[in-house]
Amino acid sequence: MAKKHYYGKIEFYSMTGKVMETIYYETEEAYRKEIMDSYEIGRPINPQRLPENKFIEDEFEDEVEM
Repeated sequence: MAKKHYYGKIEFYSMTGKVMETIYYETEEAYRKEIMDSYEIGRPINPQRLPENKFIEDEFEDEVEM
């Protein structure tokens, strides 16, 4: 499995306060856009900036175009 660096992750909460989904973002732009979009519509989130030296196992290989 390949290791990948992600800029940050955002946990998305249900109305009962449970984490329903966690999405990892590769770029600062995508990370900040999701934060702003979520705040605009009142979506409960927990954004976390990941350390630059932390890599995460990527369970899925990137698709290769032939």
